[in-house]
Amino acid sequence: MRTFWQKMTSRKFLAMLLGVASGLAMLFGLDQGVITAVAGAVTALGSAVAYIVSEGKIDVAAVTRAAEELEKARKEIERLQAKVAELKPPEPAGETEAA
Repeated sequence: MRTFWQKMTSRKFLAMLLGVASGLAMLFGLDQGVITAVAGAVTALGSAVAYIVSEGKIDVAAVTRAAEELEKARKEIERLQAKVAELKPPEPAGETEAA
């Protein structure tokens, strides 16, 4: 299910808001030039916000994938270290390493 903010920032919802605002502006007699300028600014801002949000989601997905791969690699290293420890012959009792 989409979150509230995803719905509020969807292009369809923003276009609907722009349409309502334009209609109200015409109803209250604002100049056509002002309406056009505001509609253009809102459209540009909406496009920029949509781009930033979508790029952020892409970055989050990439970082999540990288973190999962690092965790897999860490577990594999631990598994291999345990295997190497099993293969090492035990040291004879009483012998110490020479410095």
